[in-house]
Amino acid sequence: MFKGMDFVYEVYKDGGFKNAADRLLISPSSLSASVKRVEERIGYPVFDRSTRPLRLTECGEHYIRAVEEIMGIQSGFEAYVNELGDLKSGSIRVGGPSVASSILLPPIILRYAQQFPHISIELIEGASLELQKQLGEGEFDMIMDYGDPDEEFYEYRRIQDDYLVLAVPAERTVNHAAAEYRITRDDICSGRFLQRSVKPVPLSIFRDEPFVLVKPRNNSRYLADRLFERHGIHPKIAFEASQQMTAYFTMITGIGSAFVSSTLIAGVVDNPDCCYYKLDPDIAQRCLSLIWKKGKFVTKAMDEFIRLAEEMQQGRKNG
Repeated sequence: MFKGMDFVYEVYKDGGFKNAADRLLISPSSLSASVKRVEERIGYPVFDRSTRPLRLTECGEHYIRAVEEIMGIQSGFEAYVNELGDLKSGSIRVGGPSVASSILLPPIILRYAQQFPHISIELIEGASLELQKQLGEGEFDMIMDYGDPDEEFYEYRRIQDDYLVLAVPAERTVNHAAAEYRITRDDICSGRFLQRSVKPVPLSIFRDEPFVLVKPRNNSRYLADRLFERHGIHPKIAFEASQQMTAYFTMITGIGSAFVSSTLIAGVVDNPDCCYYKLDPDIAQRCLSLIWKKGKFVTKAMDEFIRLAEEMQQGRKNG
């Protein structure tokens, strides 16, 4: 019904066909025929052709008001799209496990907010496998999570390498048996513990020790179970935490040993009540990536967030 409304509106503004046709670069007869087709679709005349200049009929007045509303909506949407392109409007919803949400993402979000203050960002913490499921269902624009996701369903950009390290309360006597394998927080933060000369601890030394583990459906628990299986250990689980951050702080109390992210260790204050050990690198090595659903349109706001995350990571490496 509103197809051809631009022709009608030009005639309305001019009060006749000739000048309106000149502006539209068509003949007056073609313009008149176009307006007639609109009136036929409506079923009522828009203009009273017995007057000069043309006047709107009662139906025509309602039609023009509707056209102006439509034009206002179009104009508003065009302004919105332009603001999106200039990053003067928009939002991003990001998810991440505890380490990413507490340590890696906040400084990225702070820098992003400083550069693009008109973009709102929502950060939600969750378990790894649940986050990918929610991402697939469209609940997030992107997530920061461990590992390389299934490329059939997701696209991703690697942001930071990460490693699981065994953290043991210093008071546990088992540390004496494992003393030659002990590494420091400085070794972890600097990456020195990744050198081949630094040997991974035989996990069998801790066979009889209690463990603080994250619950299933977390990447850290998946890797921990693989390590236990390799070393033939049926772990004594003293406590199960929903997130790795909770597991770390529970471990500090002395309840049991925990598998802790190197990113987490670097991001918290050094604790003298912990002893650290390198684990089998082929299992313990992983990465944190920004992940989004395959086929999703990557907005400029998202693209700038990814760029900034990579830029900040490169700065950390060079620093």
